[in-house]
Amino acid sequence: MARGIRPASSGGYVSAVREAHKQLTRERLLAGARAAFDSKGYAATTIDDVAGFAGVTRATFYLHFDNKAELLGELIAEVGRQTREINDRLAVVVARGDRASIAGWLDEAFDFWETVRPSAMAEEEAAAIEPRIRQARTESFDRGVEAVMRGLASAGRFDPDGRRARGVLMYSQLQNVFHRWMRVGWEADRDEMLKVMTAMWMAALR
Repeated sequence: MARGIRPASSGGYVSAVREAHKQLTRERLLAGARAAFDSKGYAATTIDDVAGFAGVTRATFYLHFDNKAELLGELIAEVGRQTREINDRLAVVVARGDRASIAGWLDEAFDFWETVRPSAMAEEEAAAIEPRIRQARTESFDRGVEAVMRGLASAGRFDPDGRRARGVLMYSQLQNVFHRWMRVGWEADRDEMLKVMTAMWMAALR
């Protein structure tokens, strides 16, 4: 092979390395955003804060995101994918309708709160000023309600209005406790909260 001529495959290798570096930088920005939002809140966090937590420059931020809302939108999208997986299981346990299944799902939901807290707190704050974020919250809630309704329909329990009423009330309770927990933590023993919420959901499903 003549000197200075690269193998045909080298271009693909260089492109793969560049893409991997780009993805790594994007992930660092997402991690930096979580840390910044957790530390300062959404409104007070600046682009420079995110870049600082990520260990990159302001210019690098703008190579990946147009603004702070777009960055939060990507964080929420990832949480949304995880939430959809959990809600797919919610439909299954509602169809079963037994206490152990309901308690197990709620326990999993409580654990999930710990992992999404920084993004969820930023989302809650941003929803007041960012229409896109507000819409994403509405869609997430609706998917939770629909999961309950699917479970009830699969089990042949209640008419459509009864399913929707139960879905809205059950998921509203869960969301309200979640958002309260984000601010003040558990106001009673966690296991007691789990036991009482399980009993309330069981009453709604009967």
